Amino acid sequence: MKYIDIVILTKNSMPTIKYTIESLLSSDIPVNKIIFVDGYSSDGTLDYIKSLNKSLDIEVVLDDGNRATARQKGIESVSTDWFMFLDSDIILPSKWFRYAVKYMKSDVGAVWGTVINLSERAYYQYMFSRRFYKTDLIELFRLRGLQRGYTHDTLINLNAVRGIKIPSFLDTFEDHYIRQYIEGRGFKYIPAFPPYCIHIHEYKKIDSNEWYKNGFYGSILKFYGIKDVFKKLLTGLIKLWIILASTGDLNDGLIQYKIHLYTSLGILKNILGGRIFIK
Repeated sequence: MKYIDIVILTKNSMPTIKYTIESLLSSDIPVNKIIFVDGYSSDGTLDYIKSLNKSLDIEVVLDDGNRATARQKGIESVSTDWFMFLDSDIILPSKWFRYAVKYMKSDVGAVWGTVINLSERAYYQYMFSRRFYKTDLIELFRLRGLQRGYTHDTLINLNAVRGIKIPSFLDTFEDHYIRQYIEGRGFKYIPAFPPYCIHIHEYKKIDSNEWYKNGFYGSILKFYGIKDVFKKLLTGLIKLWIILASTGDLNDGLIQYKIHLYTSLGILKNILGGRIFIK
């Protein structure tokens, strides 16, 4: 049995963190230690962590930076050959590890379990994609991992990330940087189904700054280019009209459009404002 450390980034993660931990402890994942990298939570998250079963090996690392600095500290705290990044707003099935363990080979750097997003926003997004790409929803969820690096429920070979220094300015897309680093060292990054997890976060409203940063940092890492600006603006309009025509809900349609709009603005900011190059 290969025991693994679990790294969870938290910052005001109540109440979803409870469901995440309950599902983790009910799963077949052989946990060695749970490492919480917390951004000085003030909503009871740290109290909840302290209340967990004393028999669990738990480490709390505080970080007042961003996702990049938190993930860096998480990696540096790992002591097992394989470890797992686990988001604080997902639910794992009971047999996650059973399906992931077959990928734990020396040439594999990371295994990402497909994320099934049950939010209303994601429903509209994937129903549109299903009509456009003519494929089932589960495959559409998995295809996300073929395109970009994620860390929702990701098993990582510590050898694959040795020496990594995640650029501290990456407030987002730090997960994709980790994938690039892993593949750049000759290891495989595998988007798999199964394993999978359920994403339980519900977007009450769109954080325009978050999507702006998504486009900006995605462009820095060359995940997005100028063609994506036109593609996103066009598909955003198409989604808006499809949602409006099928549901009559203008607000949900505008939410979809704003996601594409602010992502495009972030891409343009990096391209027109001067590229940032990273080693």
